[in-house]
Amino acid sequence: MLGRVHRRTKLVFRFLDESRLEPSTNLTFRDLLDNLTFVKTFASGIIVPKHFIWPFSYDNYLEEFTSVVSDAHDAGLEIYADDFTNDWALSYNYSYDPLAESLSFIDNDVFSVDGVLTDFPITASEAIGCFANLNKSNADHGKPLIISHNGASGDYPGCTDLAYQKAVDDGADVIDCRCPIDKRWNTDMHEFK
Repeated sequence: MLGRVHRRTKLVFRFLDESRLEPSTNLTFRDLLDNLTFVKTFASGIIVPKHFIWPFSYDNYLEEFTSVVSDAHDAGLEIYADDFTNDWALSYNYSYDPLAESLSFIDNDVFSVDGVLTDFPITASEAIGCFANLNKSNADHGKPLIISHNGASGDYPGCTDLAYQKAVDDGADVIDCRCPIDKRWNTDMHEFK
């Protein structure tokens, strides 16, 4: 796939449930999480569920954060936190405030993820806007990243060659390749058999 994307397009590896088997490597996602230098050989970043970074207990309170963010950065990978939403129950630590949750992943003294994936982009945008306003330095904060969801899934069926190619052509910075290859999908003809 590297030969088919623009050099500015980043390939990002998405982690699913830790006990689940990743089919192309035949390793569990937990094993891959323990070997991020291997992941760096084919991806420039990773997407992990937010509970991989900051787990919460059975009674819905935050536990100690993990070293996943620092481990990813040490391996030279960008890291994006996933599963942010406004309509699911949040940890009690956030007082039912999704803005506070987003800020806790991008603005704390210990770590900062490189981005968040959310069903409600306004919440994340407000969090980043708040963070930028609190930071009085003149440092360049960089430009926002455009991350596809299953390719250009608004234009073509998600997880298809057409959707991925359209996302690349549209200038996506990150291509989210989360769907397994469907044996019914004919990649030469771009249609279901």
